[in-house]
Amino acid sequence: MKLKRNTSIGILKVTHDTDLEYTQEEANLFEDGNRQNGIPENYSAEGFLNEDVVVGEPLKMIRLKRNGVSAYGSFTTSIISEIIELSNGITMLTTQNSTYKVTVL
Repeated sequence: MKLKRNTSIGILKVTHDTDLEYTQEEANLFEDGNRQNGIPENYSAEGFLNEDVVVGEPLKMIRLKRNGVSAYGSFTTSIISEIIELSNGITMLTTQNSTYKVTVL
C-alpha cells in the first residue's frame, strides 16, 4: 500500500544509528526541539501525512498524538532511503539515521 497524502498513520521508531538509550518515561517526556542526538527509539506518533511518502524525501506529518498522548504539532523524518512494504500491511521506512514502522490507521 502506497502511503499517500492525508492518510492517517501511526509511526514507531524502531532503530537509531547511535546508541541512544532512553527509558519509556524519558521518551514520554521528549518534546520537539530537544533533539541533541535525534529522537529516542520507541518514539511513536499518530497523525496525517502532509505529502506522499517517497524515497529521497522526508516523511512529513501533522502529529495528533506523541507517545500515546494528545500533542498537536508536526513530525518530520530525515531523508527516506528505502521503503519496504510488508505483506501484513505494515511499511518499514529506512531514513538517513533511523528505521520506522508505519501502520495505516
